[in-house]
Amino acid sequence: YLTLSDGHKVNATFQNFLEINIEELKGNIDFSKTLEEMRNEVVQKLNIITNAIQEKKQNDLVVQRTSEKKIAAMQQNIGKMKKGIILANKKAKILEGELNVDPLTGANNRRAYDRRLNEEMERYIRYQRPFSLIILDIDHFKKVNDTYGHAIGDKCLKEIIGKLLEQGAVPESR
Repeated sequence: YLTLSDGHKVNATFQNFLEINIEELKGNIDFSKTLEEMRNEVVQKLNIITNAIQEKKQNDLVVQRTSEKKIAAMQQNIGKMKKGIILANKKAKILEGELNVDPLTGANNRRAYDRRLNEEMERYIRYQRPFSLIILDIDHFKKVNDTYGHAIGDKCLKEIIGKLLEQGAVPESR
């Protein structure tokens, strides 16, 4: 396909062609002996120039249509890429949420709490405002799992987290 530089070269070549033919016409007119010879020279060169102009117009039209098709295809590809980026961002947000939430209880997991703790520490350093952190440890929970099974242990964890969420003691997952 033609680049912008190629287009400039084509136009410069065409301009050069016109200038040469006009100069030849001037030279031939000077050597013409009769008015009829002069008229024939002018008509001949005008025909050559007219044909060249028509051919150039047709070539320019082909280049324009080709360029328009390529631009339309590029715009379509950009649209597809934009949709792909939006979809990828949505998926990334969902995956990030899944990475930060415990699938059993729906509460934030250790990764989310570590990130939030860092945010709060940065806020504390910046604004010198105190904050509190509550760490909850369920003593001897392994005994619940060993005695009653993991299904009952899971149910207990869900119930505990549910009560803490109701009380606002555990931040809800974002």
